[in-house]
Amino acid sequence: MKAKREQPVVLQVELTQYGWTLTEDNTNQGLFISKDKALTRLKERQKALKAGGKASSVVVTAQEDLPRAAKWRMRSTA
Repeated sequence: MKAKREQPVVLQVELTQYGWTLTEDNTNQGLFISKDKALTRLKERQKALKAGGKASSVVVTAQEDLPRAAKWRMRSTA
């Protein structure tokens, strides 16, 4: 009999109003100032999962909008 294959752990990096969030299976794992820091943490988590024999899938989302720094500059000049 074939063993049931486990679902991969979903790691998601998303740009929010406050910074970049990292979630693992809908559980918040942190808030980061930069996308690079969030992706570095994501890669570390992927390595740990792989070492434990688990698969992962990655989702990165961002709003199609101005960068956060540009919004702050616009707000400060208004």
